[in-house]
Amino acid sequence: MGKSKYDEAISTSTSQSSKHLEKLEKKLKKAEEKMKKAEEKMRIAKEEYEKAQAQTLAQRQAQEKSSTKNEKKEKKDKKRKRDTDEVEQEQEPQAEQQSVEVEQVDETSKIVEQQQDGDGERIEKKSKREKKDNKDKKKKTKLEKALEAEATAENNSSDHAKIGEEEGGAKGIFEDGSLSDQAKKNIYYAHLYSISRQPGVEGELEGVNWKFSKAKQNWLIRNIFSADEIPDKYVELVLNYLKTIQGLSKTNVIESANKIINPPAAPPADANPDEVGVEGEGQVKENEETTQEQEKEQKDTEQAEQVVLPLPDTEKAQSEQIKENLQKERAKRLLSIMQ
Repeated sequence: MGKSKYDEAISTSTSQSSKHLEKLEKKLKKAEEKMKKAEEKMRIAKEEYEKAQAQTLAQRQAQEKSSTKNEKKEKKDKKRKRDTDEVEQEQEPQAEQQSVEVEQVDETSKIVEQQQDGDGERIEKKSKREKKDNKDKKKKTKLEKALEAEATAENNSSDHAKIGEEEGGAKGIFEDGSLSDQAKKNIYYAHLYSISRQPGVEGELEGVNWKFSKAKQNWLIRNIFSADEIPDKYVELVLNYLKTIQGLSKTNVIESANKIINPPAAPPADANPDEVGVEGEGQVKENEETTQEQEKEQKDTEQAEQVVLPLPDTEKAQSEQIKENLQKERAKRLLSIMQ
């Protein structure tokens, strides 16, 4: 009995010792783990320290190199400056002498340039005068040739010579103050045509080298009934040209003359356009565009012929009657040579 109690005591103490040993082992393991973590932290800290130390050392070395370079550069700059100062001191007397020589050369060159400029201005003025003289000579030569051609034409034809005397020829046309610039060119066109068609004259002289112009012909057709654009003394000359036109231009000018001699009656106000016959409508449309410009020009001319100051009704009526009679007379003369 007593032995069993002893054994129980021994087993109890043994179990307690085992538990205590296990606790100690656990604490030891925890301590070892903490030591490992601490060692790892120390290793990382050591690496960071070494890295920072290396960077600091590299920066210090770079600064030392930079300062060394700056010192060397400063020394070189100082030396270069000393050398430059010495060279400048040696060259100052030579530079002063050269500046004096340069000033003398500049003064001489200025004198030469002034002389050249004067010569250049004289040459330029002379060139301009020569160009102007040549231009005037060309104009004069052209007019002289035209006059010479007229003289030749007058000797070859008595009828055209009479016309040339009445109009005064090219010189008389271009010096006529009553004509507009456009009228001078177009009337001279008809005058030149009359000369160029005389026997033995066409192609002999440059002054009678007549060329057809549709624009000039249309202007003569539009203004043959206008005393402002074509005064009476040039009517015969223009009519002699217009009698040569053919085709639609001839048809239109004859139609315009007939309208002036026998003005169409105005249609009644209540007339129905549908009642107008189809016959003749095509001809009217065909001639409408070609005669529209002529009628517009005639209206503009009639408006321009009106006096600016207001006239009594009787004077206006007389003036309009005179104008109508003049237009009818020209229209009859035109029809007489066209038919």
